[in-house]
Amino acid sequence: MKNIIGYFQKIITNEEISKDKYCRNFLLGIIKIKFIFSSYVVQYKFLGIKIFTKTFDYGFSIYKFFKVFKFKTSKNLTCKFLFPILVKYIKYKAGLKKFEIIPIQNHVGETYLLMQHLNAFFNKHCIKNPIFISRYSNLNSICHMFFPDINFLVVPNVFFELYFADFEYVKDKNFKYYSILPYSHFVNLEKSLRNNENKKFYQEILKTLKISDDLADKPKFNKATEFYAEEKMKLLNLKKPFVYISPDAKSNGSMCYDFWDKLFIELKRNGYDVFFNSLPCKMYNSCYKSCYLNFEEAAYVARKSDIVIGIRSGLMDIISNENSKIFCIYSAFLKRDKLFPVIDAQKVLNCFSLKQLRHVNKNNIFEYNGDAIEYNLLLEKIICKIKELQQQCKDVAE
Repeated sequence: MKNIIGYFQKIITNEEISKDKYCRNFLLGIIKIKFIFSSYVVQYKFLGIKIFTKTFDYGFSIYKFFKVFKFKTSKNLTCKFLFPILVKYIKYKAGLKKFEIIPIQNHVGETYLLMQHLNAFFNKHCIKNPIFISRYSNLNSICHMFFPDINFLVVPNVFFELYFADFEYVKDKNFKYYSILPYSHFVNLEKSLRNNENKKFYQEILKTLKISDDLADKPKFNKATEFYAEEKMKLLNLKKPFVYISPDAKSNGSMCYDFWDKLFIELKRNGYDVFFNSLPCKMYNSCYKSCYLNFEEAAYVARKSDIVIGIRSGLMDIISNENSKIFCIYSAFLKRDKLFPVIDAQKVLNCFSLKQLRHVNKNNIFEYNGDAIEYNLLLEKIICKIKELQQQCKDVAE
């Protein structure tokens, strides 16, 4: 009897999922739902005629009837629609039958700090079968430093409309989705900064996670990462002592090319080899020692350096360490979104100071407001401090 009922249910209602779409038919195809992931559009058809469509915007579902009537629904309804399809997509792509979904956003620094505390979060919530999902494959190398055997799956962007919803988690039978660092976390933090509230981004992450900063894991590097990083250093003929430079940032502005060129000249003059970890399209790659490093390799090479110098970005969270001297330049956050307008460099420095991180030596961190000083004077300050540190090392050695 169950087989007969199941057979008729399959005829009356059937669904199909692939890497780029989800389709569902009712009543032998009289009613059809077609969801193309890349377009963010869901089509509802009756007898082949498109009756209405649904699109997504900042977590809301927007319905259009015959291109005439339009209305917006709550984020909760978006969750109810997207979550079961996301579960089906993961089952289709990863072949798993039971899992807890951990979304990894495109915030590089926050992802790295999140990884330090995820074991504590998993223990608190009894998470046994986590799978990380992300829009970006390169974030896997951050996760790999802390969870080398974790399931990591790149999913279509549209599933991150769940990121905008205000819930701790959503569940269905054997599946759960944890909204670990939701969109509201970042909106509220930057709103507080614009209102001149004294917020520290690392502490705000811990508050959102509801865990203690005592439970922080250190990154680990496997032999393959060490091998490839060492090989790249050999190919570049990178010699000790050397300086690791990170000149790029996405959320905020960088220094001009002339600044980095003069810094390079001064560092070479003072006996340092120099490595630039820059974006592929930048001219640093053709002018200086530079190559592609994933986040894991970048962290490893930075820990081999004597000095790290960089614009405050998410990468600086990853390459900051206990051994190197860290010189960090802060600049204003650019306008990135309608809810993320400009924030001046001093507020960025106060909130995102590297000195609040775990596993760093605060005495080895030197921070500068790059927007409050002429770049030639900033360059002079950095070189003077490096010379001072060199002299201190010589005095200790004697």
